[in-house]
Amino acid sequence: MKSHKNGQIEAIRIIAAIAIVSGHMGLFGMDVDRPFRDSWFFVELFFMLTGGLTLQHYSRSTDKEDVFQSALHYTFAKFSAFFWYTIPAILVQYMIYIPYLNGMDKENIIQFWEGLPIEILYLSSLDVNGAKLFTMWFLSAMFLVFPWFCVLAQMKRKALFDMIAIGVTAFFYLHQYDYGEQIFPNQLFRAFAGMMLGGVAYHIAGYVRELIKERTIILKFMFGLGVLIPLIIGGYNIRALRVCLLCFAMCVVAVFSENKTKERRQSICRALGGLAFPMILWHWVIGTVILLYLQNLSMGAKIGLFWGGTILLSAVHTGMISIIKRKNRAVGVNG
Repeated sequence: MKSHKNGQIEAIRIIAAIAIVSGHMGLFGMDVDRPFRDSWFFVELFFMLTGGLTLQHYSRSTDKEDVFQSALHYTFAKFSAFFWYTIPAILVQYMIYIPYLNGMDKENIIQFWEGLPIEILYLSSLDVNGAKLFTMWFLSAMFLVFPWFCVLAQMKRKALFDMIAIGVTAFFYLHQYDYGEQIFPNQLFRAFAGMMLGGVAYHIAGYVRELIKERTIILKFMFGLGVLIPLIIGGYNIRALRVCLLCFAMCVVAVFSENKTKERRQSICRALGGLAFPMILWHWVIGTVILLYLQNLSMGAKIGLFWGGTILLSAVHTGMISIIKRKNRAVGVNG
């Protein structure tokens, strides 16, 4: 879909991924003084972009399917594409823990392996034992609420959608300041509220586009400010969650208000943005290896391995998927 190639969206994704990965370093014995120590809130960008892109999809769709059938079909089509990325990372993560099974009783070993299909099927947000590949939670939470979001996204009356979305967003983000608590069902509400906020931003973008016409300098300013302020806040480890949330919303409005991106810049951003999701998966795998097996390394070696390993595995994984997909397309054309 064309919107997935938007250079600004890909730039946002890689920026958010780097901030999230940096925030997790302390969990693996690398709790050094650094920027973005508490940058988990950048996950909201992924929720909001998903919400905006979903509304964009349905605004362009000509399908005549039943609303519920369409929601289910789009959900499974969208999330099955992630299997290329998630299954290898999940399998490797489980293999890392195998040496530790020797000290477990049979019941715990059974529970350990029961978690594997649950994670692969994006159901770990419902599992009381959580996920071995922890960062799967945000994809699982989105998957579980996405069909319901798609139903609302197909509403003919935009004003009614916006009224519901604003209510859901205000209820969740204003009810608690620290909205990142990792407990059930907070994860599901968070994913849903983030996507609803992204949907509202998409609708606002339509009005902004009409107001500013060809004055794209305004959009560039909005986009830059919406990215820069959270980066400064996260970089200096300042706690200003609602300010960042408003900046993210402004950034998403700017993205969906602008139609064109220079092709060269788009290609560079697309390449970098393609590493974002693999980085979110593989950094947890690398960090687990460091935590369980390489604690005797110096801090510098740990940090170098953490970042170098994450980037390398993400690049290799992304490259392999691209090669496989190109071969499949070639077989389809020739067949």
